[in-house]
Amino acid sequence: MLGQTGQVSATVADAMSGPAAPLVTAEADTSSEGSAAAPVTGADLAGRTATASCDYQVLYGFTGFQAPVDNGVVNVAKAGTAIPLKWRLTDHAGNPVLDLASVRITSAGHTCDGGASEDAIEEVAAGASGLQNLGDGDYQLNWKSPKTYAGTCRTLQLDLGEGLLRTAELRFKT
Repeated sequence: MLGQTGQVSATVADAMSGPAAPLVTAEADTSSEGSAAAPVTGADLAGRTATASCDYQVLYGFTGFQAPVDNGVVNVAKAGTAIPLKWRLTDHAGNPVLDLASVRITSAGHTCDGGASEDAIEEVAAGASGLQNLGDGDYQLNWKSPKTYAGTCRTLQLDLGEGLLRTAELRFKT
């Protein structure tokens, strides 16, 4: 998680003399979010070494979307409305992330599950907006849903730039 002291580890194998240590570790830089890599070096009992890159992800603390979008249910909204997407970001210690510069919203269509719990979106916005930094780690983006989504179900995908999509389920009515 962002700002957390961390390590990556790798398994060492050698068919000839055997590994000097079966597991090696290296410090992971978690000062910024997203994809990263750290070099790890292993050795065999004959004294030969090899270095490989160990990939890892640094993520924000994200507890889910805030009202009016609910987590774990299908959110029901009228197609063509602007839905306020709200969330909070923290680092590993719970400190607010204050410098999120951009996000990307996408959606993917899927078949509606008739047995899923549903909850109506209780609040709509006047129109679309760019990313709004509300302070103290709170962010909002008003997402204008296309009118063509009427009668469909979609998975909304929020990309914070760290390599993990945060999702919410939506069903659009006419």
